[in-house]
Parts: sequence; structure tokens; C-alpha cells
Amino acid sequence: MKTKSVDKLSPCGGINSPEWESFTRDSAINIFRSWKSDCWQGDLQKALRVYTDRELAEIREHGYNGIWLHQKLSDYTPSRLFAEFGTARDRYLDVLDRLIQRAQRHNIGVYLYLLEPRAIETNDPFWKNHTELRGQFWKQPGSNREYYALCSSHPTVKQYLHDSMLQLTRQLSGLAGFFVITAGEDFSTCICKLWKRSHFQRVIAGQPLTEMETDLSCPRCKARTIPEIISDLLNLLYDGIISGNPGCKMLAWDWGWDRLPYQRAEVSIVKRIHKDIIFLSDFEIGGSRTILGRKRPVNEYSLSYAGPSPRFLKHFRFSRKNGCRIGAKLQVGTTHELATVPNLPLIRSLYRKVAWARAAGLDAVLATWNMGNMRTLNTYAFGQSFAVSKLFNQHIFYHVIIRRYLGARESELLLFMRAWKCFEKAMNYYPYSTPFIYGGPINYAPAYWLMPRSIQGTPTGMSCDARERGDDLDSCRGGYTVEEIIHGFEMLITHWQRGMFFYRHALLKCRTVHAQEEYRSALCALCAFKSALNVYRLYEVCLRWDAGKSWKAYRNLCEQERDNCQTLLPILKRDKRLGFHAECQQFLFSEKLVKKKLAILSGYINNACNLQKNPLKNSRL
Repeated sequence: MKTKSVDKLSPCGGINSPEWESFTRDSAINIFRSWKSDCWQGDLQKALRVYTDRELAEIREHGYNGIWLHQKLSDYTPSRLFAEFGTARDRYLDVLDRLIQRAQRHNIGVYLYLLEPRAIETNDPFWKNHTELRGQFWKQPGSNREYYALCSSHPTVKQYLHDSMLQLTRQLSGLAGFFVITAGEDFSTCICKLWKRSHFQRVIAGQPLTEMETDLSCPRCKARTIPEIISDLLNLLYDGIISGNPGCKMLAWDWGWDRLPYQRAEVSIVKRIHKDIIFLSDFEIGGSRTILGRKRPVNEYSLSYAGPSPRFLKHFRFSRKNGCRIGAKLQVGTTHELATVPNLPLIRSLYRKVAWARAAGLDAVLATWNMGNMRTLNTYAFGQSFAVSKLFNQHIFYHVIIRRYLGARESELLLFMRAWKCFEKAMNYYPYSTPFIYGGPINYAPAYWLMPRSIQGTPTGMSCDARERGDDLDSCRGGYTVEEIIHGFEMLITHWQRGMFFYRHALLKCRTVHAQEEYRSALCALCAFKSALNVYRLYEVCLRWDAGKSWKAYRNLCEQERDNCQTLLPILKRDKRLGFHAECQQFLFSEKLVKKKLAILSGYINNACNLQKNPLKNSRL
């Protein structure tokens, strides 16, 4: 079916172009979401304000035919078994119904994220009436919150889940589908926080990932295997869904399955689930790259690694051989590699991802999580190219996106290609590891600085939320030495700066808003990389702090970072997207925070003699 032109929505044109034969593939699901809503708090409450007709039109213009939202099932689904659930049913179902109708006008389906059955805190009155449903106990790390799982192996809980899906899909006949996580993110199933011994002692941001004992204590689930527990839950949910609406889809995401204490858990689960459940597998996780002379694992989203990983390929081949449907989970805008810029312009890697996904004929793509979901060059390039029915070569891919999205002329294509090649080469030096991207300073470095003293070893915390930062940068090195991280960022910055030379000449000739946004995003990324480099150089100084000898090096680094922040400041003034982390819905650096840092740096530089005598009285960021 030919798509309807949406040229009027974009200053650079819409879907249709003579080079890019635009026929939508109705069978391929491609899901995105807006960056303006917090998936953990009030997603449905804000849905109608966030997903306006304009927002939905722009998501569709980028080629996506689905959006996803998250809310606890017990908030919007009543139950004859549990009177405590569904008290806000009418309000939430009305919101969903109106949103579904609005989205359908733009040929977009609404998908709900299920993390069920959701665990309930131990002090909740619910347990006074339903003691027999208690499953695994879990205490949340870093807090006093304790939970019991609502055991999915109990017949009453099974009935509740099946009934809920049936009710929901009958009442919301236009609902497109669901995607389900069964082994992580939050506490749900009794087995979701179990870890293999080999994964158990990993450390991120100074805290061991001791989320649960490796032993299962739930008496019902203890008598079953992990694949039985998960596959039975998935089949139960799916049966409820299609009983209410046979056209509704369900995607089962394998997030966390690889760390469960069961050999080849993923394959064992997929063997057991209904053939029409779409197996959603992480595209990059399980891969590896050579970085700074050593082979390094890729166990998170990555734009610098094209994929697919050997793990995904194994799942893809198994699914195709056994007649199962399969989709890919990936990030296309930006990732934890640098989540506080709207876009990482790694277009060469992005082309390889989408070309493989198109050639493989994947049934679905979940193209974003709860960050990296601002609409950018990357999201347009991926969404548009995954949506069209005919394959295309790399030259057409490049030509179409610069002309249709950036408003550039074909004569500038060579400049763009040179820039993208430099950016790709730069990211080959990025010190990629799960501990680094989760706990390192990369996302907040422009608003972070170390005090002039010896390292105290206080935790920095996760890189995806806003908090007071400590100075322990050792726990997030992820197998790299401090010297390797410094060298990696030095090389990264060298190649990124060269790419910016070509990017500036290409983009500044364009007169479109999108072109200016992409230039500012890439320049902001360069400043963030420079801040990260200066932080690690400073960390090296503070590791060997000597009050009599270290001040000269400290002051020199303050001057370098001052210059970098002064370059960044006007960019932040002009572009209010920069520094925002959509996962925590907060700015990890901003114009205000960088000004504060500049004031502190100036204090260190101008008052070095006084501060040398009494450095600990100085203000902290």
C-alpha cells in the first residue's frame, strides 16, 4: 500500500521520494516513543498531553508505526479476584481509548509494556488478605524497600493475569499489542532477579550487583525450571490477549535471560512459547569489539558496534528454523555511550544495522528504550529505511537522508561521508564496557569536577540519574586502566575534531532547523568527550595527590576545562535539548550547571595560592 505523503509536516520533505521507493511493510512492527514522558512515573497520566497529533505525526513521519507506554497492570485493570486492583480503571481506560483512536489517525499502533506480575512491598495491606500468594522475597539494593513477588506459578495469580489480558483487549479493541520483560528491570517474577554465578560479582558505580541471592526460595517456583516459569507466563498472557482480540500482538523480550542460572535459557524458553509470539532479542548484546588492543565484550546497547552479535544471530537462526517470529531490540538515536546528547551521528554503523534488519525480514523492531528517543537524523534514517519495502544501497541511503532530512545538496555528500567516517573511527577508541557506560562520568562530565585533594573513594552513582557525585572512578573502569581511558579519549577527540571540520562545512551550508540541531549535537558530544578526558586526567593527578607538587597540574587542567566549558556554554543556550537524560527526565548538565562549574574553575585558577593552603573549604559542584 502506498503511503500518503506527509511533505507538509517537514521543512525537508516527507516519506516519498523518487529514489526511495516508499511502500510501507504493514507486517513489520517498528516501535518508538516520545522523550517527553517518563515511562516509570505517570506515563498514562501524561499520555494525551504528550502524544498530541503533532507529536504522533512527527513519529510517523520518521517511519515508525508504533509507540509504547508503561503503567502497572493493577492500576488500570480491575479484578474479581483482587478488589485492591484497578481502582483507577475508568480514568486510565478512557485515556488509552482516546490515545488509541488518536494514534490510529496517524497509522500508529499503541503498545503497552508489561512487567508482570508486579511485586508488592512487604508492608502493603494486600498481603494481609493474600498471604498464600507470596513468592520470592527481595530487598532493593541501596534502600529499605522490601518486596514479595506475586508468584506467577500460583493458580490464582495465573487466573488474574489471564482475565486481565482478556478484559483489556476486549475493551480496547484497537490496542495494537504488548511487549513483555520477564527477567529484570523491576521485581516481577520470582526468578527475575536470579543471577548466574559468573555474573554475580560484577560491579557498577562502586556497588556490586548483588540484587538477589543466587538461590530460589519460593516453594512453588523451586519445583520448576526457569524456562517453564517464563514460557508458561508468556503463553498465559498471550492466550488472554488473543482470546480478547485475535489481532493483538505480543513481543517477548529476552532482556535478562542470558544471566539466569540456566544453560541456554533463551532457546529453551523460545521452544516452549506460542509460535505467534514475537521473540524480541537484543541486537548488540553478546558481541565483542577490539578496543585499545584487546577484545572487549559488548553487553549493552551500542551504536559504535554495528552488530548483529553472535548471540542475536544464534537466536535468529533458531527462530527461523523453528518457524518462530523474531524481532530486534536496539537503540538508534543515542545510547548510554553518551545519552545526554540527542544524537550520536554514527551513520555508517546505523546503515549496517538497518540493512541487515531489512535483508533478514525481521518481524519487529523496538527501536528505543526510555532514552535516546528524541527525533534526529538517526531516528529518521533508521525509521524511514526500515519502513520501505525495497532494498537500497548505501549511496541511496546517504543521499536520501541528507537531502530529505537535512536539506543538503548532493554535492555535499562527500563531506558528510568523510565526517561520518571520522566519527566512526573516533568511537573505535571509546572505552566501552558495561561498568563504564552505567557508572562512568560520560553523561554528566560537563557538570562534574574533582576537588583538589586525594581521592576519597566515595561512589559516583549511576550515570543515568541525577545525584551528588563522589570521586570513585576506579569501580567503573570496566577492565581498562586509567591510562588506557585517557589515551582512548585523546584518540577519540582527535578523530571527532577532524569529523567536525567536515561536518561544519557540510551542515552550515544547509538552511534547515534539522541541520543546525545535528551540528550542535555533534559539537556538544565533542565537548562532553573533552570533559570526560579532563576528568580522568584530573583523577590521575588526585590519585597521586601531593599538596606541594600537584597544584600546577591541577590548575592547568582547570584552565583546559574552563576553555572547553566556555565553548559549550553558547551551544547550551541555543539548544535546550542538550544535557537532558530521558531515562531520569532530568538535565545532567545544562547552561546553569556549566555556569556554576565555570565559576568554581575560575575560583581554582584565580585563587590557587589560597586554595593550596586550605583546599577543602572550596565549594563543590
